[in-house]
Amino acid sequence: MYRSTLSSVLVSLALMSPVVAGCSGEAPTEETQATGTFSAALQTTGSDGANYRFPSGSYLNVVLQSTSFFNDFIALNGTETQITRTLATGTYIADLYYNGNTGGPFELEKTVNGVTTLVGATLLNAAPITFDITSGQTTALNLNFQVEGLGDITFTVGNVDITLSVAEQTNASGSEARWHGSSQIGLVQYDPSASAEAQALLAVNVGDIHSVSIVFDMVEDWHLARPGAVCANGILSMITFPGGTGFGARMAQMVGAGGMACVFDAGGNDQVYITATAFTTPPEQVSALPGAYSFNFFIDGYGGDVFDGTTFQQSLFEVPRGLGFGSLFHTIVDQSSGAPTSYMQGSLNSSLQILP
Repeated sequence: MYRSTLSSVLVSLALMSPVVAGCSGEAPTEETQATGTFSAALQTTGSDGANYRFPSGSYLNVVLQSTSFFNDFIALNGTETQITRTLATGTYIADLYYNGNTGGPFELEKTVNGVTTLVGATLLNAAPITFDITSGQTTALNLNFQVEGLGDITFTVGNVDITLSVAEQTNASGSEARWHGSSQIGLVQYDPSASAEAQALLAVNVGDIHSVSIVFDMVEDWHLARPGAVCANGILSMITFPGGTGFGARMAQMVGAGGMACVFDAGGNDQVYITATAFTTPPEQVSALPGAYSFNFFIDGYGGDVFDGTTFQQSLFEVPRGLGFGSLFHTIVDQSSGAPTSYMQGSLNSSLQILP
């Protein structure tokens, strides 16, 4: 929370008019008009401590009220600090002009610490501005301005105690994890009981490279599943894979599988993985795999120091984060015998992005 204030600086430029007595000639038929000296201050120090003066284009037009035939234009932007004019006694109307306009808007030159800027100013004198030059007296005319300035800003701060409990993960989870990479097949095995049709369906060759992209929808928040591991349950909602291949057939078995995404604290290079299991054989594969099977999938990589056992830096995955030393495993298990019908393993270069 903070409070911001605007401060007003009143600038009073005093126009002083000491009067000098007029003199008369010796001839009785001659008479000289009494006059006074008009003195105007051209700069002043405001209540904020800054120096203010009139900028170029500022002048005062003074008109003797008894006759509109007398007026004087007095420039206010000279280099001197004060100017003087001799005026006849009487009542005057004064108009302040800036850049040819009267009534504003006005500006003043403000100098603070040797730096001069133009600031907007509001003339506070009531209109019309009048003053009298009276014989034997000093007349003062103050031109009062208000300028706006920035006051101090005070922030209200306090202490916040943050308590972390290992029994509850309070950080918000993402909505889905997107994993993209390419795998080079390193090992393929079949159980002797696997039919020729099953082996043809699942055929992959060691050395083959296949791209794969998966979308894992998170259905719960991250939680501490065990010491050093934070996990979130979810579903493999989408898998993109090359069609017409044994690798693609294996990936098709995993669409819709329930699983878990986890991050394991491994020191300076933490393991990130997704494991999932499905129990439904895709309809187009039933003829090759007629029994009851479990289809198991595991993918991992190492993403640097992202979890220290207490804090998971999920924000590091807002953009795709590269994962090294990864692996991809796929296993089909015959539920009637518990034997693996086929096993596939490959290395993996990939990246992971977590969406909010």
